[in-house]
Amino acid sequence: MFQFIKDSFEQVASKVKQSGIPSNSGKVNLSQFEDQQSSFKTAIYQKYLRKKLINKLNQFVGKKVLVIDQFIADMLNLVVESMQILKENDVDQIYYIDSDQLNVEVNQIIFFVNPDRQYMKRIVRIIRNNQLENLNKKYLLIFCPRMNIVCKDYLEKEAVLGDLVITNFNFDLIPIANDLLSLEINNCLWPLYIGQDMKILQTVAESIQRMELVHGKFKNIYAKGNYSKYIIDILKQKKQQGELIEDEVSFKESKMHTLLIIDRRVDFITPMLTPFTYETLIDEVFSIKHNSINLDIIKNDQALKDRPKTMKLNDSYYNRIKIMNIKQCQRVLEERRQNNKQMIQSMKQQDNIMNMSDMNQYLTKL
Repeated sequence: MFQFIKDSFEQVASKVKQSGIPSNSGKVNLSQFEDQQSSFKTAIYQKYLRKKLINKLNQFVGKKVLVIDQFIADMLNLVVESMQILKENDVDQIYYIDSDQLNVEVNQIIFFVNPDRQYMKRIVRIIRNNQLENLNKKYLLIFCPRMNIVCKDYLEKEAVLGDLVITNFNFDLIPIANDLLSLEINNCLWPLYIGQDMKILQTVAESIQRMELVHGKFKNIYAKGNYSKYIIDILKQKKQQGELIEDEVSFKESKMHTLLIIDRRVDFITPMLTPFTYETLIDEVFSIKHNSINLDIIKNDQALKDRPKTMKLNDSYYNRIKIMNIKQCQRVLEERRQNNKQMIQSMKQQDNIMNMSDMNQYLTKL
């Protein structure tokens, strides 16, 4: 069922409740909420993206180097848990596209960047420099999410389009936490609300389709805001054109009951509020970007000074405390600190009688 809502949020909640969503009372049933969380697994998206990425990189068989921008590096940190996976698939080295020079012995070079004119200029200069040195190299250019007209026209003008194998890659829904998926599109507010560029809404509609393919079809879809209604219209159009897969998962098998689509401009106030949870405090101080923060871990080592400290999605302790109120979290963290201190003291006392297995067990607890 598709429905566009013009009511207040209180009326939205009432409509959702009336639609038959399981509930024993008007209060939130925390155990029921946790059951819903356990049924919504995000690991399958990460596995899918890894496989999709590796297939794209393996368009060049054998050793290759990967040249990326900072955004792609952040995305890889979210999707690829270990860079060893890339090495196992013949990615010899990874470089940032911050220079016009790329002196590598490997003959296959993969550029993986956003469609930005400045990146195109650097790619052209790298190709030209290699041609001047009579280096016969193969080039694969991967655009994220897709090549635009500006980049295509520039590559044609510089006469290097024939030297490149060009393809697109969309990261789509990326697992940020065990119960959170994100399209990680940071620059959509201005083009959407000022430039009236509706391409992002098509991307959102396609991501909803993929969620339904994995978890089952939503029995009810509600929209709040004009752009949310536009997404519903896209889904309706796809259904009429037969682009929706109806028989993959039946309504009875579906674990997904209701989807709420809400425009950002319906609520511009919430991002302005003062945060009082642990995660938002971390964001205020260190600025969380793509689920990672930059910390001066080793101050006397310049090479490691700006290395990002990634928050692991499978860190159960962080997932436990990130939504806690700051005051409550302070007490919990202090308890954890004391427990760790006692473990370390105990380990020092038993140092002479502990074997390697016991030490590993202690370190795992820490």
